[in-house]
Amino acid sequence: MQIAGLTDVLPTSVRRPMMKTVESLLYGGLPGRFTAPIRNAKKFARSASMEFEDRYLGFGTYFTDSMKSDLYSKELRDEMSGFDAYKFHRQYFEQCKDNSPLNRLLYVDFKTFMPALNLDTTDKTSMAANLEVRAPFLNRELVELSTRIPSRLKIKGLKRKYILKKAVEQILPKEVIWRKKAGFSAPVRSWLRGSLREMVDDALSVETVRRRGLFDPEQVRKIVDLNLSGKEDYNLQVFQLLNLEIWMREFLDRKV
Repeated sequence: MQIAGLTDVLPTSVRRPMMKTVESLLYGGLPGRFTAPIRNAKKFARSASMEFEDRYLGFGTYFTDSMKSDLYSKELRDEMSGFDAYKFHRQYFEQCKDNSPLNRLLYVDFKTFMPALNLDTTDKTSMAANLEVRAPFLNRELVELSTRIPSRLKIKGLKRKYILKKAVEQILPKEVIWRKKAGFSAPVRSWLRGSLREMVDDALSVETVRRRGLFDPEQVRKIVDLNLSGKEDYNLQVFQLLNLEIWMREFLDRKV
């Protein structure tokens, strides 16, 4: 988000077509050590073509608006006409419109992404493993303090959580504090090409998708094929579609 914002100095009429061209030229799903850098470059180009709020909201889904428009069946497209999935996000953006860009993003995240995904998932998965999890950084006094900290101390250059890391420099080794961030990820790409390949072919087949009636069967097939070819990194999109079909079979199709 921060790097993509540097392109805002360019006129929209120049920035948008330029970034869309860059995005279209990059292969996003080729295997190897360049997979992540290329995928991130495509993500950068895509977000840089958007305005500030839409840039953030674009990170909230793996399907762009144009992809969803192509993906939906005519019936679903008509049903979704006028529906804004980000209605509340936009309201929260408006509530903090006088704050810095970073603090606006943090506020919207705090009101939406954190309770609806991070905390909810953490609670369910930890309790499933019989664990009681605590979130000490959500202590009320600490949260209130963080809202008063200037943005320049939260991210300095490309260093995230800057003031927190500086605060514990005398306690923890620097190689621990300043190490590269490592996310929690699953080998989705490997699953879709290996153990789940047969399941994808069944659950997202043209016949199955047409019978379900939510999506355009040819568009679903296109997403699956582009992902397999390496032209696009659509692993998470395919995984979402697969999980949706499995969920519907489990909770909608089963006879009580």
